Amino acid sequence: MLKKDHPLYSRWKMMRQRCNNPTFPKYKLYGARGIKICPAWDDFWQYVADMGDCPDGYTLERIDNDGNYTPENCRWASHTEQAANRRPRVDHKTLTLNGVTKTQAEWSRELGIGETTMSNRSRKGWSDEKILTTPVLTPSQASKRRKKHGNEKQLEAFGESHSLSEWARIYGISQPALWQRLDRGWPLEKALATTAKGRGRKHHKPKPVSAVL
Repeated sequence: MLKKDHPLYSRWKMMRQRCNNPTFPKYKLYGARGIKICPAWDDFWQYVADMGDCPDGYTLERIDNDGNYTPENCRWASHTEQAANRRPRVDHKTLTLNGVTKTQAEWSRELGIGETTMSNRSRKGWSDEKILTTPVLTPSQASKRRKKHGNEKQLEAFGESHSLSEWARIYGISQPALWQRLDRGWPLEKALATTAKGRGRKHHKPKPVSAVL
């Protein structure tokens, strides 16, 4: 078999492009970081002998993301394994609970709390402990809470105070849509002033309610 016809040839070529070709789009993540390929793998057939067949759905992974492409530092890994071993981003959010620090993605997998929920809680100023230990409401529980607060709690915006149901009526927004925006951590004024298509709307004074004779 010619090496160009071998199923691993394209993977070998891409590895070399990432590390050796400065014009390759992903070179900055590999070659520019000092990631190198061991000299033995200049020989394609040695690469094949060291790595063996690649299982379906797997890709080449470096066990140490700061290490080189060598037989000792490479393996075939699933997409899930690759994602768990990615080099952390400097802006990757981490949370600490009981002295243990993990990324939001890791806490999400462990606790079953969505990353979006964690981000929303963080924007509201919640502590890490509260973010990670507060149970997520079921749809039924959330509905009951919304009905209660929509009828009773007064919310202030634009210098006025109304219940959520009243704000929804004044601005022509459904209560579920308004609650969803607030649950995402939106300020009330933004939730009211944003149309369904994401465009801003002008604040307007509520129409006076006619007195009942």
